[in-house]
Amino acid sequence: MNWYPRYAGDYIQDTGDLSLAEHGAYALLMDHCYGAERALENDPTSWYRICRAFTSEEQAAVRKVVGRFFPADGDGKCHNKRIAKELAKRKQICDKRRDAGKRGAKTRWDTEPDGGKNDGKCHNQNMANATTPTSTSTVTAKDTKKDSRKSRDLPTTSFEIVDLLKDHAKKHSKVFKGDRPTAANTIRLMVDKDGLSYEQIKSSLERYIEKFTGGQYEPEIFSAASFREKWNKLESFLKRSDGNNLKMTSDPTDADYESMENARELFG
Repeated sequence: MNWYPRYAGDYIQDTGDLSLAEHGAYALLMDHCYGAERALENDPTSWYRICRAFTSEEQAAVRKVVGRFFPADGDGKCHNKRIAKELAKRKQICDKRRDAGKRGAKTRWDTEPDGGKNDGKCHNQNMANATTPTSTSTVTAKDTKKDSRKSRDLPTTSFEIVDLLKDHAKKHSKVFKGDRPTAANTIRLMVDKDGLSYEQIKSSLERYIEKFTGGQYEPEIFSAASFREKWNKLESFLKRSDGNNLKMTSDPTDADYESMENARELFG
């Protein structure tokens, strides 16, 4: 324990009659107990060693402090009530944080394809994506080897959809955010959690890519996360585009402005 609270008011009230040597002994004994997170041994030699007490006067000061503030208990240890209370409080906090960490790890294991593990490769891939838009629908042997360990339970269609998104982002000079396994898992969630089918997802994406021109009122989808988030907007865009009810161009016509309120609601 590298830090502990020092209650100045209580300390001054309890130690007003101590000498300078006794104050020093008390401070060193407290530091030792907090640092080791345990009570003192009932052994004067160990007390002297902790306090660097070499003279008879110094050793007498140590014995006085221990006898007054660290009374011996039946377990053969010398306990200080305040220190015992603070250590117990610290243990309770640590236990709560450890349990919360276990719950968080279990959640990641249950939701992520690689069980929440990160061997550094995903991070490195993200760094590369942040500087250079790299995308290809051709899966190399190196990619397959890297992905198979992290995504063995994901269907091939998930990766096919991800590669369509990556090619779409590259075509429009956008950065595809995220690595392939994480993106493929997002596609899986669209099926498992959102009630869609892989065929429906792939078909709608292909139609969207075909119709997308970068217009002002077209939903921009350049990652798996935005694909899932904007699914409803994408479907509305496709319906309107098929029905020619609202031209999706970068320069809206007068007819477009008549439907502007609906466009804001749909594409935000």
